[in-house]
Amino acid sequence: MKNLLYKYTFSLFVVFIVSISQGYAQNELKVNIVLIVDNELVTSGVEMNFVSKEGEVLLNHSYTVGKELIADIETFYQEVYLEFDYIGKDSSKNFETYHYKIEFPLGYIYNTKFAVIRIYNLDKKEFKEAFCKSAKDYIVNIENQVYTQGTIQCKEFKQF
Repeated sequence: MKNLLYKYTFSLFVVFIVSISQGYAQNELKVNIVLIVDNELVTSGVEMNFVSKEGEVLLNHSYTVGKELIADIETFYQEVYLEFDYIGKDSSKNFETYHYKIEFPLGYIYNTKFAVIRIYNLDKKEFKEAFCKSAKDYIVNIENQVYTQGTIQCKEFKQF
């Protein structure tokens, strides 16, 4: 009788642990982010912060191509921004640090295995001509398995 009670208790404990882990896995997002800046694939070296509207860091991600972003889905139930710095070359071919703050709703990474983020700095003539109607410093286009968000172009250019 005692053995049966131990087996029953142990079985309940195992079921409880499995239930908790399955519940957590359902709230877990796993997505590969691919970052392309000025038509060049960024392979590593970018510290991405997902921040709240108030600027509180909710999640930090050390970006490398192929490294999954793993996050709790509830992080993105609020207004979230992707914020990071990138060192690139300006129109004079000098190194410059660009700072980006991109509104990042849950739809960009929900129900997908990847998210491609394309950023075009408008200090470069090629991109300024292509996106001539924009008054911003940079353009962001995002695509994943189920969603594509683009910006109207005035002139075509070859995309990476």
